[in-house]
Amino acid sequence: MPDKTAADHSVTFSKTCDSSTSTTSESLSFEPDSDKNGGKSSFMAPDDTAYYKLWPGAQAPTFWSSLGTVSNIGTSSETVEEYITLHKTKSGTLAKLPVSGVSYLWVGSHKGDDTPKFDGKNIIFSVEMTGMLYCTYEAYCDNLEITTSTSGMILVTAEKDSITGNATIDFTGTSKQRKVYLTVKDACNKEVLADVAVSLRLAESDPWESIGTTDTKGQLYLGELWTGKKYKLKMTLSGYIDSNKDTIKNDEFTISDDSTK
Repeated sequence: MPDKTAADHSVTFSKTCDSSTSTTSESLSFEPDSDKNGGKSSFMAPDDTAYYKLWPGAQAPTFWSSLGTVSNIGTSSETVEEYITLHKTKSGTLAKLPVSGVSYLWVGSHKGDDTPKFDGKNIIFSVEMTGMLYCTYEAYCDNLEITTSTSGMILVTAEKDSITGNATIDFTGTSKQRKVYLTVKDACNKEVLADVAVSLRLAESDPWESIGTTDTKGQLYLGELWTGKKYKLKMTLSGYIDSNKDTIKNDEFTISDDSTK
């Protein structure tokens, strides 16, 4: 449709505690969901939603925010991959709390003759080790949505028994409108395509809004669109797969502050 090193060992060990019943993590950690946020670090009230992940998940913490609301929309299990640097040490620390077990392998050579034991986030050796340890495991996280009707910097906290965590979220973003023109081309031969029907929407739950069809130059004026917002795009033309059903990543775009597309 149109454009727009080697490892010498591997094994899995079960950790000695169960993350479903134990909060062995020292703190609750907020992490922005870059995919859902579209790469944004600043949000606009009241239209935007800030998407965050809270690690470890499945702890049922209590949330508080200085502005707006925090909603926990559910817990998910995600695969974590990380490299642990060890230098003359008997211990290391994983970034997340594993659900059940950890798979590891040494990258290249290493010094010391021992296998790691995993206890929660802790990596334990009986002798000093030096090397690069690659670890993979499953970890729970809670998926959060933060919204506010008032512009400002927001403090969000999470508490569960003796562990806590907090994050500062920027809801001071501003937006302006820019005139946007779309040019549609064939993905294979790059020729411009006329009579392509184009529709837009902001959210998955919004109905598609028909904008019009491209002219003989393959162009269409989309209107004055808001910068910093991610728009969903659908293009249809007889003889082509609908753009929202093909495998080409041409289904959404964001208008930057300093350019017209």
